[in-house]
Amino acid sequence: MATGLFDKVLHKSKSTRTPQDLVPKTCQALDRLQDNSPQKLFDDNTNLLATLKAVLLADNQSDQSRDYAITVGYEACKNDLPLLLAAKLGLLEFEAKKDAAQIFGFLVRLDNGGDKPGVRFVQSNPDMLDMLFKG
Repeated sequence: MATGLFDKVLHKSKSTRTPQDLVPKTCQALDRLQDNSPQKLFDDNTNLLATLKAVLLADNQSDQSRDYAITVGYEACKNDLPLLLAAKLGLLEFEAKKDAAQIFGFLVRLDNGGDKPGVRFVQSNPDMLDMLFKG
């Protein structure tokens, strides 16, 4: 069951339980990240991105976990997560960078019966690709 998987992944953070909670919380943490941020903020971003990656890329893609991952993907695009990942990639720690790249890749490849919210997001934000190419 997707909720069970999500609960296991979030054993450290009981307050974040749904995509509508996790994605905005991740976006807020990324938005606050700067060069001189306290280490705790870097750690929070690393943990949140690891949680998102675990939810999106779960090995046992049952119908429920796939539906859950799709919901997270739509919520991520709705909250401009791909844009934040591109903008803050250089500030993230190494493991968080790897997770961010996998999350971004998932969002761009997400296909829900022909609807591709990640592709649509990239097409509507062409400056994001410039950010990625420039590093």
